[in-house]
Amino acid sequence: GAAHNDDTALAAVGAAAVVVVPPPPPPSYDFPSLSMKIKSDGDFIPGFHINSRVGIPVNTDLFEGKILLIMKPPDSAMDDPYWHEKVFSKKKRRFEVQIQGRFKYTPKGTVYCGAENSNQMKLGFVSKG
Repeated sequence: GAAHNDDTALAAVGAAAVVVVPPPPPPSYDFPSLSMKIKSDGDFIPGFHINSRVGIPVNTDLFEGKILLIMKPPDSAMDDPYWHEKVFSKKKRRFEVQIQGRFKYTPKGTVYCGAENSNQMKLGFVSKG
C-alpha cells in the first residue's frame, strides 16, 4: 500500500495512482448578520459554512446531493480570493447557490427549490420600492 496522511488521499485508477488533494479551508470572513442552516433527513446539518470549498451533503426522501452557498464579502478580492476569482471578479453578482445531486425517484408534479428568511429583512429606501 502507498503511504498517505490526512492531507492527501490516494485513489487507484487502473494501474496508476492519482493523488487527490483536498481544497483549501473555508475563508475566515464571517457574515455577521447571516445564520445559515440546511435541513436534511429532518435534522439540521451542523457546520454548514458559507463559501465552503466543497459541497455540503444533503439527503432527503426525494433528493441526495450537495449544496454550496457562495456569498460575496465586502472586499471579495481580499476576504476570499478563491471565490473572488471563480465567481465574483468579472460579475456584479452578490451570491450564487450551487446544487448537484440526483432524485431518488422521478417526482410527480412541480419540483420547487427555495429558501426561507426567518427574520424581518432590513431594506433600504430604494429596496422597499
